[in-house]
Amino acid sequence: MLLPPWQQLETLNAEIETQENDIQTKQAQVKNLDALKKELVQIKDKLVLLRRKIPNSDNVAPLMLDLEEVTENQALYGNNAVLNDFKPAGVVDFTLPAELADASGSETAKQLKQLPVSIRITKISYPDLIKLLTDYESYERTLSLENLVITPVEDEDALYTPVDVSFTLKAFLLAGGS
Repeated sequence: MLLPPWQQLETLNAEIETQENDIQTKQAQVKNLDALKKELVQIKDKLVLLRRKIPNSDNVAPLMLDLEEVTENQALYGNNAVLNDFKPAGVVDFTLPAELADASGSETAKQLKQLPVSIRITKISYPDLIKLLTDYESYERTLSLENLVITPVEDEDALYTPVDVSFTLKAFLLAGGS
């Protein structure tokens, strides 16, 4: 006669203990809620910054204007440097390097594109060339530079030996949205 009420009491005590543990867990989570909210805000801010580094395809025109402005910055060229070519080509697919092959199946990797721009500058000094490359490096968007060819030009009047430079600058884009 006493066994069923005793078992019921044991079951209730077990449920009470489980509920008390759940309450303690939830109270600990509530204490961390403010820290988690701050962390979420930081993560969202970082995501916005990363999305700015790789614009979507819709932002190609402003991107090209920015790159052309950086490239032909006349204050940069103290001598007789001339921007001869600034030729954007069409958007092309980007293949991840071998060391990132495991990420090639991700949605972002499938959307990643590049916009190559052929650039040729004549009679630029080495210091000005370094400044230009530094400007590309510090540019807010993700860029890569390929096929850099530097050819010295004889000019006895120049303070630094001028060079003719040609290279392909590639801007990264996300196709179809950010």
